[in-house]
Amino acid sequence: LLFVQQEIRMTAIVFLLWAIVQAVGVNGFTALKINDCSAIVIDNDTLSTVSLQAISNDPSSNYVSVNVGGVEYYYTPCGSLSISGACSDVSVCQFEGVNYFDLGSPSTVAFGHTGDRPTAQYKSTNANSDSNERKSTVELVCDTSNPGGGGVLEYVNEGPTLEYNLRYHSADACPVEGSHGGEFTVSSLSFCSALVYSDANGLQLVDISPLDSTFTASDGFHEYSYSPCTVQSFNGACVDVFLCQEGNDIGDESFVLFGHNGENVVVHYRSSNTNSDGFDRNTFVTFVCDMSVETGDFRYISEGPVLTYVFELHTKYACPQDYNECATDNGGCSQICDNTDGSFQCSCNSGYLLDSDEASCNDTDECSNSNGGCNQICNNTEGSFMCSCANGYE
Repeated sequence: LLFVQQEIRMTAIVFLLWAIVQAVGVNGFTALKINDCSAIVIDNDTLSTVSLQAISNDPSSNYVSVNVGGVEYYYTPCGSLSISGACSDVSVCQFEGVNYFDLGSPSTVAFGHTGDRPTAQYKSTNANSDSNERKSTVELVCDTSNPGGGGVLEYVNEGPTLEYNLRYHSADACPVEGSHGGEFTVSSLSFCSALVYSDANGLQLVDISPLDSTFTASDGFHEYSYSPCTVQSFNGACVDVFLCQEGNDIGDESFVLFGHNGENVVVHYRSSNTNSDGFDRNTFVTFVCDMSVETGDFRYISEGPVLTYVFELHTKYACPQDYNECATDNGGCSQICDNTDGSFQCSCNSGYLLDSDEASCNDTDECSNSNGGCNQICNNTEGSFMCSCANGYE
């Protein structure tokens, strides 16, 4: 078995899946948001995690900056920054002349991509003095030259309508690969949910959170208790654990790894040496897809060498399911989102063309082609156009 360590340990999941804010399908490069600081990326058949960290190399500040022609740009990759009282609780800030401008707040972050690199995209919250909304896109560049530092910010260019492009070079931007086995790949989302990817079915979700309860099993000598989604206390001796063997901790939140056996998700737990005998214990639980089990059937399978325990949790919730990415944030599409099996696709209303980012829609200037079919005057409008006549004509 191969495993991927859970990079982001979220202790509570309300919805089945955090928003997928921008993607272009299961083939090629795709980025999926986990939270404001992390994303899962798919590079063809490789599933990885990018987890940004707060700036740590300069204790006097929580940002990196770059100066271009007297204009200063500030960026904090995780969390928010406040500068001079003008940029308050933002991720990206610009200082030009005597003015500070909000280029994007952390609550608006959307993860996308440019070719083979993930991007973090931000929008301002219209708190600027001129009331104009601003946008910024930060390309995340894997750079291990400064692994213990906070990274380097690079200015790229300014796009149309107050849009700014930056690059953040950091070891945090290096994807951590997921668990692999043939054509099946797993990356965890929470203690009881994971994304699975296969060539046959694309991107799917395994989420057993509806089974947020306690299960028991026996090997004929010992009683085992299992709470797959939240830590519990059992028998007074097992405190804040997922798995308990009567008085012994056999799996807590200090060590949780998600992997697979080529067909089903497998979770590896480890105790934190809190047992009376001082021995560490390892437990493997396979989430077995079984549509005949409405709730959950927890089964003891075997005990391996060196205090290792093997179980299976049979449930219909262990079966990978397609989910509607369009149901959350419209899949990151600015206009139309069409859900498909294992993926989704953005498109545009009449009068608009899909941008190269495969999510945004740009107005089509119908007047630029044969004057829009107008006999005299063609006036382009947002999403449409209007014909009119010169003076003296109707």
